[in-house]
Amino acid sequence: MKQVITQKRGLTFNKLLLLVVFMLAFVGLHAQTAQDFERHVKILAADSLEGRGLGTKGHALAHEYLVGQFREIGLSTWFDNYTQDFAFKQSITWTAGKNIVGYVEGTDPKLKDEYIVIGGHYDHVGYEMGSDGKKVIYPGADDNASGTAMTIELARYFAKEENRTKRSIIFILFDAEESGLIGANHFVKESPVPIDQIQLMFSLDMVGMLETNKGLVLKGIGLLEGGADMASSLAANHDIKLKSISSNLERRTDTYPFGQAGIPSAHVFTGLVSPYHKPEDKYDLLEYEGMVKINAFMQAFVAQLGNEQQLEKSSSMDKLAASGIGEGKSRAIRYGATSFIGGSYIDFRDQALRTNSATTLGLGVNSIFRLSSILRLQQDVMVEMNGSQSTDADLEVAPLRRFGVLLPLQLQLVTNEKFSTTERAFISAGAYYRNFFASRLSGEEIPFEADGLNGDEWGLSFGVGFEIQGFMFSSHYRYALTDAFDGPIGTRDRTFGVSLTYLFK
Repeated sequence: MKQVITQKRGLTFNKLLLLVVFMLAFVGLHAQTAQDFERHVKILAADSLEGRGLGTKGHALAHEYLVGQFREIGLSTWFDNYTQDFAFKQSITWTAGKNIVGYVEGTDPKLKDEYIVIGGHYDHVGYEMGSDGKKVIYPGADDNASGTAMTIELARYFAKEENRTKRSIIFILFDAEESGLIGANHFVKESPVPIDQIQLMFSLDMVGMLETNKGLVLKGIGLLEGGADMASSLAANHDIKLKSISSNLERRTDTYPFGQAGIPSAHVFTGLVSPYHKPEDKYDLLEYEGMVKINAFMQAFVAQLGNEQQLEKSSSMDKLAASGIGEGKSRAIRYGATSFIGGSYIDFRDQALRTNSATTLGLGVNSIFRLSSILRLQQDVMVEMNGSQSTDADLEVAPLRRFGVLLPLQLQLVTNEKFSTTERAFISAGAYYRNFFASRLSGEEIPFEADGLNGDEWGLSFGVGFEIQGFMFSSHYRYALTDAFDGPIGTRDRTFGVSLTYLFK
């Protein structure tokens, strides 16, 4: 009887042991939950991290937390403490940046020398001081604590032995993205692996609003041969609507430096539907169940890509390279639409007189020709109305309105002409020609010959401005060298104002 009881107890113990082992195995293999993502985002978007702005204590705390995550996961790395240090100049000061880099080696003896990059930037715009002297913090929950959290959890998944792929996978948390994709640029220039061995790159940037956005953007996946079809098939299995599977390279996130290097690069994105770059971008607004769905989709997608026998660039990638995107070069020619608003007046150069300014308006197109890394030539063609207002009712030169075509040609001295950044400043100088085809004096149309008005005008043009994400804002001053009227008194047109130009992609 005692022996039977002992056997039964032993059997019960063995069952318990098996159950514990099973439970531990299940915990080790469990899929990420909404709580996993929320935990990361809540930490990274906390007020104590001060918006993760460069040079802040909060940025240092974020770096420490993320390095700890990579270490806990057990990723391999080429760098001390997982950190790829770099420095860059902002205005007259040097700023330190820290990419966080780890990798999982592939299982195939040959394919392990090929790499897929998965990354997201962890920096944000920091904080500003309010009028009351208190910090106004920009938490950056969606931008980009969400993409940072997903990069961590994808690394955790693929680091497990049973999930490793034939190709190696590099996981990068980029720094200084908000300053102009600086961290991604640095990694591409100082890659620890031959850059031509990187087959594909994903940038997880703002992935926290799947339901609100009603789908997932996967812009650029068409740069990989068959990538769009593969993504569509897997998305259907994961109940995800893909809103974009184009072959267009996204310039405003960390995909761009990789695309410049000839690497197919896709932006994983749920849209600008969260409070973008605002203090309200907080952790409690994100849709964490949607992040779980995106993460599961990315697990399946990367697993398939990591085990494919061959990954090839699509013809669209070849066209991008041919257009000048590849090898870090900017395009030789860009085109845009431009508008101008300002004022103009007549200067009596032989007397201490000038008329009052009148509104000047212009609308047209332009071309920008790249001459070198710091020089560009801009040619505008603009239909314009200008004129002047008299300071004296007895003067016959005003109120004057002239309508014509303006052709300014300007040489620009620019900063950061390489299109790996989204912002640059410039100064410009050049010459212009105006041809007037109609004029009105005191509201009545007059022929040029009858009143001594000149139909042609030559002059000099000067300007200063900046470009950000395809928009150019600039101020101009135009100084005529020829007279507006025939006669013994010199009369020169002066024009000043601002222009807004959109450069087409």
